[in-house]
Amino acid sequence: MASEASTESKELLKQAIASHRDGDLTRSESLYKQVLELDPKQTDAMQLLGVIAAQLGNTPLAIERVNQSIAINPNQPGALNNLGNMLVREERYEEAMDAFERAIHFAPDDTQSHLHLGHVFGYLHRHLDAYTAYTRATELSPEDATAWHSLGAAFEKLGRLDDAVEAYQKSIAISTEYVAPRDGLGRALRLAGRLDEALEVYQQWLAMDPGNPIAEHFILVCGAPENVPERASQDYVKQTFDGFADTFDSLLSRLDYCVPERLGKIADSLVADKDRGTLRIADLGCGTGLCGPYLRDLASHLVGVDLSPMMLAKAKERNQYDELVEAELTQYLIDCSEPFDLIVSADTLIYIGDLRPTFDAAAAAIRAGGALVFSIEKLESETAPDDPDHFRLGTSGRYQHTEACIRNWLQARGFTVNACTETEVRKEGHDSVTGYLFTATRNSTD
Repeated sequence: MASEASTESKELLKQAIASHRDGDLTRSESLYKQVLELDPKQTDAMQLLGVIAAQLGNTPLAIERVNQSIAINPNQPGALNNLGNMLVREERYEEAMDAFERAIHFAPDDTQSHLHLGHVFGYLHRHLDAYTAYTRATELSPEDATAWHSLGAAFEKLGRLDDAVEAYQKSIAISTEYVAPRDGLGRALRLAGRLDEALEVYQQWLAMDPGNPIAEHFILVCGAPENVPERASQDYVKQTFDGFADTFDSLLSRLDYCVPERLGKIADSLVADKDRGTLRIADLGCGTGLCGPYLRDLASHLVGVDLSPMMLAKAKERNQYDELVEAELTQYLIDCSEPFDLIVSADTLIYIGDLRPTFDAAAAAIRAGGALVFSIEKLESETAPDDPDHFRLGTSGRYQHTEACIRNWLQARGFTVNACTETEVRKEGHDSVTGYLFTATRNSTD
């Protein structure tokens, strides 16, 4: 009887795996469970049930099932690799690192385990370890374009830009249709100041993918200054931040990003105790909602505005906003029918060069005595011409302004600048990016 049960379970497992490969998750799940009824310690069925749970979005259950399988038989490099990927999805990076290292112990020549371990090191900001893991992946699979792209990204994080360029070029040579290394190659060349070469990369990318907003934007960045637009295109901003949505918060946390907190503290200092919880507040370019927790207690109505639907979906999960609006921020201010007491914008106005129309719209949308609190990136005054309205599109793809320019524009639109604090606003590779935190009050119209 035991032999018959074993034969039956093996046949059912074959059928389950075939259904799984065909994408029939319902049938394969049912068959895996039948296998386990016949053989409760069948580790393949157990861990593949975990894979199905992950595919259906239940990652905690997936991790539990795969761990049960590994507890029975630790020597399962494939299951350990799956477990690591599931733990990454839950941002349990230390545990994921352990899973991938155990997978490599049992299968030292598995390229994917080295590649995934490198990703985890990157998430943990351990870029030298990531470089080592990716180097091993390229040694094991020298024709793997993804491995070379990943190695290029690690070189970039380490500031080894020439090596990054070479790795990205190898990735492109292996897979000419692979877009990600072109993005990386262009960025590395820009960071290295090799703008003519970067321009050529973006022109080739655009020829492959006509209308691509990222390629179009950086052609303008690397091209002639007289062609610089007054603002980044909405398509560029939307595509860029849709792509960042899933990793945005964890990336910024590793960079000690604190602009939302600092703007939140400024906003808090402007509000009298009696007015807390009574304000209409707009968070322009709210992204994933990082400003929300600092503004919630001040607001009776908190609106988040962003161009990226993927970012707004993440902001919704924070449950801080009364309203989330997918819109371009200047047009939103023009269209809003009820004035705001406070408008906050963290690292969003850096995608607009000529901010005069935005400040016009803000002046109309903020009640007299209300405040505008925002961050911008600094343009060194000595690099600016005598024109007080000067701004620059930097090689980062973001706009930079002088303090005098912003002050002039605000004052011309009925704002009093209460404070301007120079500070580090972000990291760019190994370098700090300097910016300003502005606080301005809308003057009375009387």
